[in-house]
Amino acid sequence: MGVIVTGESKKEFTLRISQANPTEIIVITYEIALNYFEDAETALHENQRDELKSAVSHIQKCISALMESLDFTQEIAMRLMELYTYANREIAKFSVNKKEEHLKNAKYIFRELLPAFQEVSKQDVRKAVMENVQTVYAGLTYGKNDLVENNVSTDWNTRGFRA
Repeated sequence: MGVIVTGESKKEFTLRISQANPTEIIVITYEIALNYFEDAETALHENQRDELKSAVSHIQKCISALMESLDFTQEIAMRLMELYTYANREIAKFSVNKKEEHLKNAKYIFRELLPAFQEVSKQDVRKAVMENVQTVYAGLTYGKNDLVENNVSTDWNTRGFRA
């Protein structure tokens, strides 16, 4: 299967989300969705029904999250909603008839929009959405095959979102 199902990639996405501002979270959601598109294509070609169903379900969750994140005070939100609705419809068609063209149509939207959101995220200077998260230091030590990241926290009771 694809990248997203590995424990290591989940840790990476979780770390990135904990440090991300709102626009960066959108970028991460796009990247996660694209990984699930890859998983769905692989599962389709290898006739793995359960994995295919799971990947499609995760794609739909990503689309829903993107729809919910839209700020309709912004002019572009309605256009994005139309694109997300189209992608969701294509995924629904794919779920019914398993024609790969529907999956590819939806994936195309994500591939095309991702670079734009990556560019916007570079200009977004807002703070991270999550507050009171662990400080992560990368590069201080190295493992046998990779970089080791160290989490430093003095108060475990204040991590994450504040209610």
